[in-house]
Amino acid sequence: MGKNTIIRDALKTAGEFYIEILQKELLFQEHIASRRLVDGFKTFIHYSGGSVRMEIRNDTPYMWMVNDGN
Repeated sequence: MGKNTIIRDALKTAGEFYIEILQKELLFQEHIASRRLVDGFKTFIHYSGGSVRMEIRNDTPYMWMVNDGN
């Protein structure tokens, strides 16, 4: 098992933890709509210039309405 595999797996695990926290917060705020928002989070791992970056995204359009307050 290579170093990159260990790092990727650790970041995926951390991403799942953060997604769970985000989902709980949305449920607490009652921003669930059709559950697309709550279930729309995904973790992405990027390798660039010797760095590793974890990104959590939600491509549900409602996410932007909630954040912008519209």
